[in-house]
Amino acid sequence: MGFTLGRGWGQWGLFVAVLGVVGVSVWQGARLGALALVAVLLVCGGARAALPARWVPALVNRGRAFDVSVYAVLALLVVGLVVSGTKL
Repeated sequence: MGFTLGRGWGQWGLFVAVLGVVGVSVWQGARLGALALVAVLLVCGGARAALPARWVPALVNRGRAFDVSVYAVLALLVVGLVVSGTKL
């Protein structure tokens, strides 16, 4: 059984975000790519917190609080890796 990403622009928005993160990583380096990933995670968390689930089905996994906290924790972990890691 698979999870649907919904219909419409949600799945394409995630696709464009992934392409953007990959593009930043390739052309600007892994450190800026990781920060771009943090930005995408924070935008996804904010969208999940502010918008109804039917508007962003690609971002819905469990309940609203769980989804937002997962996005926030992942963003903090990536920031921690960027700050504490070696220069890439």
